[in-house]
Parts: sequence; C-alpha cells; structure tokens
Amino acid sequence: MLSTRFFVVGALALALSACGGEKKSIADQIGPASKKPSEAKAAKKTTMSPEELAEARRKAGFVDPDEERAKVAKEMERGEREYVKTRLKEFRGLTKDFEDRIAELEKAAAKWAKAKDPQRPFDKFKSKFMKPARKLMKTQVKLSENNARGGKTNELLIMALRTWDDLLNDLGPDLASNERYPEIIKEVREQLAKTNEYLDGIENDEDLVVNKFYKEGEAKKED
Repeated sequence: MLSTRFFVVGALALALSACGGEKKSIADQIGPASKKPSEAKAAKKTTMSPEELAEARRKAGFVDPDEERAKVAKEMERGEREYVKTRLKEFRGLTKDFEDRIAELEKAAAKWAKAKDPQRPFDKFKSKFMKPARKLMKTQVKLSENNARGGKTNELLIMALRTWDDLLNDLGPDLASNERYPEIIKEVREQLAKTNEYLDGIENDEDLVVNKFYKEGEAKKED
C-alpha cells in the first residue's frame, strides 16, 4: 500500500513540474510553414546576377530608358557628322581662316608692344581686322544653319569662337602686356585644335554617307 502511494505522489510531482514550465503556442509547436513552390521560385530569382537580370529584362521586352536615349543620341550625332562631312571643305576653310586671324593678331600685338606710340598702329590695324575677325562667327552660324546642325563639331566651334569674341571685346594697344593675353591665346588655340581633330575623325570615317547633291555654299536646308 505504501509503495503504491509513493508511485502516485511521484507521478503527481512530475505532472506539476511539467505544468510549471512555459507553455508553447500551437504555432511554435508546429514550426514555420514550408514555402510554396511559387515562393521558392521567386526567392531563387533574387539571386540572379546583374547581367542575368538585365538579360531576363531584355527578353521580356523591357527597354532601358538610359540605353534608349544613348542610342538615339548616337544616331543623331551620326547624322550631324554626315552633315559636316558633306560640307567638310567649308568647315576646314573656317578653321583655317580662324588660325590665320589668330596668327595675324599675335604678330600685330608684338609690334604694338615695341611701338613708341602703340595707339596709332593699333587703330590702323583694328580698322581692317575687326570685320574679318568677326566674320568667323557669321560663317559658323551660316554653316550650322543658325546652330541647328553640326552636332559636336558645332559645339566645339562655338566654344572656340566665344573665347575669341571675348578677346576681341578687350582688344587694345596694350594687349601684349595683359597677363591674361597668353592664356587666352593658348585656350582658343587648344579649342580650335580639338575642332580640327574632330573634323579629322569625320573625314576618315568611311561609314559616313556624303550628300552628293549638295553644292558648296548652299545656305538652304537639305530635304
């Protein structure tokens, strides 16, 4: 009888001990649900490399706006390069005239610096120089059809001519002694050199199509 009593008490103690612990929820007891096949597939997609993702988007018909804009810009510039190549002789003539005007100014400025009265030779030079010097801008505007054509070639020309125009506005008998004078001359020459380099690239690009119906000096737009 005594042994039976000890057995019952022991069993009761074990039951009370178990009840005293923290009771887990049903969800905790069951554990996390297994992923559905569709969810597993989606998770797998996130591990794709950037190249694989780009290829998948391309196959799906997605068009990257940046790539599309770059493509359009490249095609447009090709058209402008063909426009320039058709008029290459005229663009070359402009840059050659530009170089001559720069050399003419440098030579004259050196003489003014040595003259006893720089004002007199300066006035004489200026009266003949300013018209052809500013004609460079007019020729550029005409060749580019009021800056509507020419693409990067015209952009480079505009940069060089703006520097040139600033120099002409500050022209004076003491030009050679101006500390900014050598820097400006160097700057305009470098900009002009970039223009000529770009023209070289256009001239040597055999893929560009020249309009054989264009006549040199035409101001009207092509059809």
